[in-house]
Amino acid sequence: MRFKIDSGQPIPKVEYTPEEVATWSTIFRRVTQLYPTHACLEFNNMFPVMVEHCGYKEDAIPQLQDVSDFLYGRTGFILRPVAGFLSFRDFLAGLAFRVFHATQYIRHSSKPMYTPEPDACHELLGHAPLLADASFADFAQQIGLASLGVSDECIKRLGVCFWFTFEFGLCRQDGKLRAYGGALLSSFGELEHCFSGQTEMKPFDPPKTALEEHPITKYQHVYYVSESIEEARQKLLYDRLYKNHPTKFRRELRLIQSQYRNHEFVIGFIQDVFKKRGLEKIHNRGIFSGRINNYTVLF
Repeated sequence: MRFKIDSGQPIPKVEYTPEEVATWSTIFRRVTQLYPTHACLEFNNMFPVMVEHCGYKEDAIPQLQDVSDFLYGRTGFILRPVAGFLSFRDFLAGLAFRVFHATQYIRHSSKPMYTPEPDACHELLGHAPLLADASFADFAQQIGLASLGVSDECIKRLGVCFWFTFEFGLCRQDGKLRAYGGALLSSFGELEHCFSGQTEMKPFDPPKTALEEHPITKYQHVYYVSESIEEARQKLLYDRLYKNHPTKFRRELRLIQSQYRNHEFVIGFIQDVFKKRGLEKIHNRGIFSGRINNYTVLF
C-alpha cells in the first residue's frame, strides 16, 4: 500500500483481502444493529445517505476516494490517507483546512470489536458520516482553527478534549444518552461497554476534561457527556476562539465558515491568525505549510 500521496492525486484503491472484508462485515453488522439505539440523531440521519452514495454495505469496504469525493460535495471536507497515528498538532491542523487524515488498513481479524489504532473501519464508520453533516463539519474545522499556533501544552489539552468529544463523545437527545464520538461508533465492543452501566459518566467540562487520563490500548474508564453536540462545541471553543478575541476577529472566523471552498481565502485567513498571535516562527518549525493544487495540504 502506498502511503505517500502527492497533492491533487487520487487516493489509490485498495484491494482488500477476503479476511479483511470479513472483518469489516463483522463490524458493520454489529455496529449497524446498535446505531438506532446508541448513535446520535445527526449520525443516524447521515448513515443511510452514506449507504446510498458511498457504497457502504456489509460485504464491501468503501474506497477512501469515493467517500472523500462525496464529503467534498456536501461539506468541503476531503480525506487524506496516512499510515497511522498523527500527533494531535498535525491532525488538528488538517481539520482547519477541512482535511481529515484517514488510514486505509483494516484491524486484525482476531479483534474486530476494538482497535487501539485508527483503521478504515474507524474512519469510514465512525467519522465520515458526521463529517457529511454541515454543522458537525463546521465544528471539526473550528477545533482545527483553535489549534493553530498554540503552545505544546495547549495542544495537549485541546487534544485530550478532542479525544473525549470527537472520539468518545456522548450527548443527550430526547432524554437519552447517545454517542457521537467516532471511536465509539466504529467499535461495537466499546459501544456496548460504554452503555453497560458499569462506566463512569462525567459532565463535559473542558478545563477538567483536559486533565483526564485517556488510555489508547483499552476501553475508556470514563466518558464525558454534553447536553447536546452544540453545547460541547460552545464549551470547547468559546474561550479558544471567541472570548479572547476582538469583534473583528470573531466576524472573520464566522466568514471562513462560508468560504471553506476558497482555499486562497483559507490560507490567507490562517496566515493572518499567525500574525495576530505573533507566530511567524511556526513556519520555521515546519508545522504549517500551505499549498494549493486540488486541495490544501498540511504537513
